[in-house]
Amino acid sequence: MKDMRIYNFFAVLLLSAGLLASCSKSSGIEEPVVPQEPETPTAKLPNITFGKPGTKAMLNDADLKTNGSKIHVYDLLSGYTGVTFEGWNPNTPYIDEEIIYDGNVVWKYASEGVYPWTATGTHKFFGYLTYDKKSDLTNPVTPTLSGTTMTVPSITFTPASAQFDFLYSDMVTRDAATKDYSVVPLTFKHLFTALSVEVESKTDTKVRLKSITFEGLKNKNNATIAFASPSEVTLGTSSVDGSFFPTMSSSIELDEDELYDPLTQQENPTERSYFLLWPQSIDDVAPTNLETDQSRIDAGYTHLSSDSLIVVTYDLRVGGDWESHATRMKLPKMPWEAGKKYHFTIQFSDKLIQLTTKVLPWDYNEYDVDYSEGTVVVPTGLKFDASTCSTTGSVATVVSGKNPVGTFTIMAPVGGTWMVGMTGDTEFFTVSPTSGTIDPNGAESGRVTITVTPNLSLARPTDKQIKFKFTVTANGREIDAQSEINRDDWIVLLPKN
Repeated sequence: MKDMRIYNFFAVLLLSAGLLASCSKSSGIEEPVVPQEPETPTAKLPNITFGKPGTKAMLNDADLKTNGSKIHVYDLLSGYTGVTFEGWNPNTPYIDEEIIYDGNVVWKYASEGVYPWTATGTHKFFGYLTYDKKSDLTNPVTPTLSGTTMTVPSITFTPASAQFDFLYSDMVTRDAATKDYSVVPLTFKHLFTALSVEVESKTDTKVRLKSITFEGLKNKNNATIAFASPSEVTLGTSSVDGSFFPTMSSSIELDEDELYDPLTQQENPTERSYFLLWPQSIDDVAPTNLETDQSRIDAGYTHLSSDSLIVVTYDLRVGGDWESHATRMKLPKMPWEAGKKYHFTIQFSDKLIQLTTKVLPWDYNEYDVDYSEGTVVVPTGLKFDASTCSTTGSVATVVSGKNPVGTFTIMAPVGGTWMVGMTGDTEFFTVSPTSGTIDPNGAESGRVTITVTPNLSLARPTDKQIKFKFTVTANGREIDAQSEINRDDWIVLLPKN
């Protein structure tokens, strides 16, 4: 048993560390009884213990509070001027061990040791998750610590990998001179992002899915964590280490309204499955390089083979025969950030295959939004300026030499963020801007102007078109605003050449 003793004084604090692992920073931990300053140097106060955690990672709050979950905690003590502790070297962390969840309130030290609070010096607390009891998963790598910098070794992700969500905390600093005996909340963050994919049929034409993959998805990387307030992560050089997507053992036939999850290889799954992945930069998911190999251009490729592209091969039942098809789609031009979930839907509709993307907070729960309550207020939906394109119904056809200009008005939620993405032949168009802050009191009184710029350098043996996908984010929650902003389901069409 580790037993820290102070010979000239024995000042100990009950430290109830609220452990929280969502994107928010509120611990929700009850205040402990604050001990009074001892009247004599030998007066005893409670020992440091850790209290109830909050929600974590892939688990909910109840899942994390499973007897046996483990967190490795550190306390770097500097500037201590008291007498020497038995069993502690000032050049090593004051606390450096695992704590184990044991009941509704207490996280106990694995060593069953005790650690007194000090009357001098500065304590720096931080930690990371080592064992997920609910899923019976141990951290697959052993990070190394140097000072306040942690090195996380290389990890390669596939859906078959252990889905252990690496959590790390911000640093909490306490100067003993302040006599601050309040709760020390260790707030945890996600090192990884998460991905889910579903294929959906919305056509009465029978679809036979043969293969699907995200080419060039960079699933191998390493990282360093600089513990601070807040902690900062620096990723290494990402790379492709095999295919992230499993190979389909056989083709899957989809009738109208049927679903398929290519990562779990399940038909009509009852719930959405997410899989961990390293964060991806814009350059990772949407490189700007164009194909230069003429033979590949002739074969219909427009991007380098190293680009991150979604490739779908499938057959359509036309009459009594199956027609073979292959579609290559670029990923949306946006980074995949740590602590967020990215859901991709590949939808077959009449004569069209579409890609839609949802970016969700980690703790996102889907529920219906009642727009009548003013969640999103759009007095005027998307419309296009007739001077920049010719319009028929809800189709805006690019006029040679013109960039179609569209406008919409969005009034609420004030301070939220609107975002627009594209589906369809996205490599032939650029939309700008792709996001903005909702300000009904600004110079434009909620009016937003977007410009669509066609990419005229690519060959177009057929007409190319895009649709828009609108979302609004506010208070950590993402709302599908498609039906409010893009009421007429506008399509921008670039004629073949």
